[in-house]
Amino acid sequence: MIIISTFMLLSTVTVSAKTISEHEPNDEYSKSNTINVGDKVYGQLGTRYSSDNGYSRIDRDDYFVFTAPESGYIKLNAFVYESDFESDQIGVGTIFDVRNNAGKKIGWNATYEVYPKKNIPVKFYVRCGKKYYVNVYTTIPMDCKYYFKIDYTIDKTKITKVKAKKTSAKVTWKKKNEASYYQIRYASPSSYSRFGWTKGKTIKASRNTSSKTITKLKKKHSYYVTVRVVRVVQGKTYYSGWSGKKLIKTKKK
Repeated sequence: MIIISTFMLLSTVTVSAKTISEHEPNDEYSKSNTINVGDKVYGQLGTRYSSDNGYSRIDRDDYFVFTAPESGYIKLNAFVYESDFESDQIGVGTIFDVRNNAGKKIGWNATYEVYPKKNIPVKFYVRCGKKYYVNVYTTIPMDCKYYFKIDYTIDKTKITKVKAKKTSAKVTWKKKNEASYYQIRYASPSSYSRFGWTKGKTIKASRNTSSKTITKLKKKHSYYVTVRVVRVVQGKTYYSGWSGKKLIKTKKK
């Protein structure tokens, strides 16, 4: 699975995401199809007919390889959209293994079963410039079609402290090393409901900081504030979820 975590980047690998289809032969590590982070990959397993020598064979393994453009946590989303087995057959499924260049599974949940029409995302940690393999296979001989996508993912941060003054408030959060920068969003309680924010202001903070002072607030007024992590990899922007909201109460004097 894929998990991306903290890191300082000394080098990067250029990638270009696209939709691709697996091509045979890719039944072993040495014949892996090359993919990039962000690609949406389509493939199939099962009976294959070779027009070259006129015989059928059972294809139970597909291999793919990618090079991590940056260190961090990556998420693997997989989906089996056509197969010839029932979804309630215990122990039967399509497996997606993620391994490092030495062939060792990485993460603690790198193998999982995906039944028809069921998506189980997993995540794992990768290091910049290193190769990783995705091995797709079935637990029993069967025909199935699948797709998967690997992409960076970021955990939420958490606001640890809010200190308000008369017309300003300092917001402090837990720093995330994978951040390119942070966004801080704030608004009056009337602009927030259980359906989310209807309006408000968003400001930016450097990746090197874990606090930001919001200015030009109204005296003796309440605001909700929340923070999220933003990361940019090869020109693509990734956002964490917003942190839990905290209440700001500015002072009268």
